[in-house]
Amino acid sequence: MKMYNKIFYIIFLAMFLAVHSQQVPGKEQSQSILISYGTIHLGNGDLLENAFVGFDEGKITYVSTEPPDINYEIIIDARNKHIYPGFIALNTSLGLGEIDAVRATIDDDEIGDFLPHVRSIIAYNAESKVVETMRMNGVLISQIAPNGGIISGSSSVVQLDAWNWEDAVIRYDQGIHLNWPSPYSRTGYSYYRGPSTIKKSDKYDLNVEEIKNFFDSSKAYLNEPNPNPVSLPYKAMAPVFTGNATIFLHADDAKQIKDGVRFLQDQKIKNIVEKHLNEDQVLVDVMESFESGFVRIVVDSESSITLGDTAKLTKKLIKSDEFNNRYPTGCRIEITTPGLNAPLKKAYQFKKNINKNVKIRYKNEDQIDSIKCKILSADENSVLVKYDNTEIPIFYDQIEHAKILLSFK
Repeated sequence: MKMYNKIFYIIFLAMFLAVHSQQVPGKEQSQSILISYGTIHLGNGDLLENAFVGFDEGKITYVSTEPPDINYEIIIDARNKHIYPGFIALNTSLGLGEIDAVRATIDDDEIGDFLPHVRSIIAYNAESKVVETMRMNGVLISQIAPNGGIISGSSSVVQLDAWNWEDAVIRYDQGIHLNWPSPYSRTGYSYYRGPSTIKKSDKYDLNVEEIKNFFDSSKAYLNEPNPNPVSLPYKAMAPVFTGNATIFLHADDAKQIKDGVRFLQDQKIKNIVEKHLNEDQVLVDVMESFESGFVRIVVDSESSITLGDTAKLTKKLIKSDEFNNRYPTGCRIEITTPGLNAPLKKAYQFKKNINKNVKIRYKNEDQIDSIKCKILSADENSVLVKYDNTEIPIFYDQIEHAKILLSFK
């Protein structure tokens, strides 16, 4: 019986220690607190010796080297101690993974390349032991970001003293993370091949084109009044185009950074121009040069673009605050329409060219087919073509390139 009692006491003690080893979120502040005579690090490199910092209702209310005039309910003597602001951990998977070797505890990545609809905050574990460790070491706020793919998903900002993710979140879905592809590929070390080598990636241009197509397809989807079927990835891009979400660019080498920044700059100028287009007008492309102060805009319409239309658009842009902020010293604007040799990318372009011959390169199951055919009809989702006396429906997301075949007969 004594042996059973000992076992019970040991188990009870282990349970007691396990319970008390778990940190719990602090209660709401009910009394004002003053930390006095400490060395305060302001966060910008400056120090305040023998200074005071007071806070009340969870907010800092006083920072000075002079004692406050008001009385605080609790006073903490911090002589010979240092007081730091809470650290902020950016672009981290904190709370999304526990043990690297245990796949079931890792939730920072999803299957797929374009996942802007994946929300890292949903998977955030506020009770993670890693979160507790970070909080004890002075990290109080974190940006929880997903990993993997080309567009990983959205990140959120959380404070690390909470029971669950709803209590932890400071700002929901504040940005989408874009992993720019590498222009180089590396071969690993091999006994037969020798040391690793770096060469230009054969897939870089294709990967960049996929990113451009995804952004264009997202815009086209969001411009539809009642898109069907519903696309969660396209729908999740709406805050990016309205300016309510930030794009965080992940890039390592110089070319990645340069190409990625240029792409995002192009997207920004496209958003500015699109705000000033008429309902029946479509932005095809924008090319700009900050060095020479030149912007070339290509617009199209389901009907036709006149010189008067281009003049009106130019005046709208010149009067736009966003445009002037982008070019404070002014710029030269050229507005034109697509030529006959321009590729077909939008649904309206296929509709405009019904009964015309085209060359289309598209994904057909596991292969890429290239055919010369005739456009029979087109709707918002696909185009119907006639090839070798056979009618073939092709969805727009299958098409890699389409071009009108010019005839001079």
